[in-house]
Amino acid sequence: MNAKDSQTAEATRLEHLYRYGILDTPAEEAFDSIVEDLGVILNIPLVLLGFTDQDRQWFKASLHFEAPEIPRSEAFCTSTFHEAKPLLIEDLSQHSLFQKHAMVRQGPRLRAYAGVPLLDPSGQRLGTLCVLDDQPRTFSAWDVQVMQRFSQRTTLALEQRLQTHTQQSWHHRLLMLEAAQEGMVIVGAQGLILGSNQAATELSGLPWQPGTPFRFSDLRVEEQVEGIAVYAQQGGPGYFTLQQKTLVEGAEGVQMLLLKPYGIRLYRPQTDFPRKNRL
Repeated sequence: MNAKDSQTAEATRLEHLYRYGILDTPAEEAFDSIVEDLGVILNIPLVLLGFTDQDRQWFKASLHFEAPEIPRSEAFCTSTFHEAKPLLIEDLSQHSLFQKHAMVRQGPRLRAYAGVPLLDPSGQRLGTLCVLDDQPRTFSAWDVQVMQRFSQRTTLALEQRLQTHTQQSWHHRLLMLEAAQEGMVIVGAQGLILGSNQAATELSGLPWQPGTPFRFSDLRVEEQVEGIAVYAQQGGPGYFTLQQKTLVEGAEGVQMLLLKPYGIRLYRPQTDFPRKNRL
């Protein structure tokens, strides 16, 4: 990979990392439990869960390590960062790349190191989950398998955190739109409802519960009027139209469903369907 391609790849990687909004955030149980559980299972004193920023390795969670971050150039994983495979070192003091490292020669005098990449669902490397010992140690295939499982658990925690924050963000925006007469429903890339305003419920008769899937089959088309589908209010006399608008493109696509009142059923017979010239 030439220098230009490397810069482009790094810019893309950072874009994926920043999407999570995880850097410089307070401790969270979901990530603290990962390093604590991994330390117990592997019986190892130091565990670090770090995300690699442009020039630093920032630790979202750590076990028996006080520094919140270290320069990226001092991270053990730097030499093989763009390789999506584990890095295992039995004795850092005997390794040509690390025997003069400050944390090997002094301070904690680290010896054994094992690190596995933290990947997002698209395969972009976000950081490293690593374990360290102050004694030389041979890491088994089982040790690596356990670490990879915990790496996957980290990715899941990141995705769940992002989804929760996205739902809260859209819900907050929609609370500011409660005065609107139009109903507004936000649907995420996975087809899950992120939020809605009160008008959407009143117009459609549906709860629009955040976190539940949206299905057009839940709506009943009463009739097509000039090529526009008109839906019947569930459990009520009203009609409404629905328009889809794209708020965010691509895999992270977010759609807004805009509901507008169309008319009211004054009589029960289906022949009395309201027409536009009667409104």
